[in-house]
Amino acid sequence: MSIILLNKKPDDVGRRSLRILHVGNIANNGYYNAKFLRKAGVDADVLCYDNYWTMSSPEWEELDFDGVPADQIFPNWRALGIKGYEHPRWFAQGPFDLCVAYLLAKQMGRTAETERLWKLLVKTRRLICSPSYSGLFSVIRELKKYFVKSPRLENQIRSLSNAAVCVISGIAGKRNTFHERYLNQCRTLIEEFELRFPDRPDRLTMEDMAPYENKTMALAELFEHYDIVQGYAVDPIYPMLAGFRPYVAFEHGTLRDSPEVGWAYKGPFFNSALSRLTALSYAIADHVFVTNADCLASAKRLGISNFEAVPHPLDEDSFSPDGKYWDSIRERFKSEFIFFCPIRHDWDEKGVDQYIRAIPKLRGILGNKFKVCFTPWGKEVDRSRRLISELDCDDLTEWVGPFGRVRFVRWMSASDIVFDQLAYPSFSGITPRALSCGVPVVAAYESDIMRFMFSEPAPVLAAQSPDDIVEQVLRAIRPGFRKDYGAKARAWIERYHSSETMLTHMLGAYDEITQRVEVK
Repeated sequence: MSIILLNKKPDDVGRRSLRILHVGNIANNGYYNAKFLRKAGVDADVLCYDNYWTMSSPEWEELDFDGVPADQIFPNWRALGIKGYEHPRWFAQGPFDLCVAYLLAKQMGRTAETERLWKLLVKTRRLICSPSYSGLFSVIRELKKYFVKSPRLENQIRSLSNAAVCVISGIAGKRNTFHERYLNQCRTLIEEFELRFPDRPDRLTMEDMAPYENKTMALAELFEHYDIVQGYAVDPIYPMLAGFRPYVAFEHGTLRDSPEVGWAYKGPFFNSALSRLTALSYAIADHVFVTNADCLASAKRLGISNFEAVPHPLDEDSFSPDGKYWDSIRERFKSEFIFFCPIRHDWDEKGVDQYIRAIPKLRGILGNKFKVCFTPWGKEVDRSRRLISELDCDDLTEWVGPFGRVRFVRWMSASDIVFDQLAYPSFSGITPRALSCGVPVVAAYESDIMRFMFSEPAPVLAAQSPDDIVEQVLRAIRPGFRKDYGAKARAWIERYHSSETMLTHMLGAYDEITQRVEVK
């Protein structure tokens, strides 16, 4: 199923597929959603600007590789022996200006320029993610062919410490025209903020929006070549600032009120420019997808009316049971039971310390017949290691991964149980992936809270404390439990959390939006 729009542009002829731009790609959600849409005939592109994180890269999902990049923020995939793989041409990942220029050329049908910019994107991305910048100036020379030249460009580049690329763009006359339009839009949004949030002690100001002007100007031109823009996390800010309609906001924990977390963004109610702009961008969006059940209260508090609950995008064909490694992993660790805990070591956000505290209790019942496999990622890995040692449990733990999707499936499928986050009563990305692989998963889960998303509770083994964890582990390792559980888990995924489910939600929303809002 796909939506076909009657063309409203004078230079087009006939009917065409809907054009969707996905802005942002945390955890490859934009990548998966665009992939689903393109299979249905929708012309979907992804703008993944200035984000090279391993788990925001297609390589993480599509390729089988050994090990992980040494630098997960700027992953050097070639160091892992990955050569010859090319991103799909609808996925633009790289420096902001270059990504925008590429997608603009692509949508305008400038074939030769599109090809040159694509090659430059590939080269620049490899350079940025490489420990050596030997090719820096050859890239700069190529970049200067497409952007306004500056006589001081080379000096500016040389003055940047560890800089990978510098792009100078913009035309003065065009900028002045946009500046007036931008100021008017900012004044309108300040008034809208006052109307929508009269009880907030903090106020939206012109100073909040000033830093976004340059990027918004570049994006405003690009947005005009799409029918709908779908922004992820805080990126709905840009279509809002550009005055573009219609746009969709896709949250993945974005609406969670989290003033205690150690990130720059602490939720939509925090006293910061980013929080104020995010709150307003969701409140006035033409549609909002909410992927976390515990964010329902925040959505209502923001006065969002056009929202619906959707699952995190999941390709159930890619996450399917793979039992070939069951015996080899047990032989490797000389253990009867394998418990896999791939969550980040951020205690307040994930509750991984609760699993560590359950290990001595499990030893008292199971002896030394099990291993808990942790993944060394997150801000508090060292803190977790210390707690494991303090509890004298080093002999019962292993550190593995992180894994790309292919090997992640193998490890989940070969585990007796997967341990997911214990901080929030809703899914993270791990739980549905484990369920799709037919593996028992322990996590914080409250079916009442999740009911507005799923009419039938997911077969999650709910836990909040070390005692709960022990109880669910003993339940899950009983003879015959896994076979029955696996069948129920897979059936639940296919009914409530499949790629077809996500696609149906998106196409239904787009169809409603295009009828309600005039598409440019």
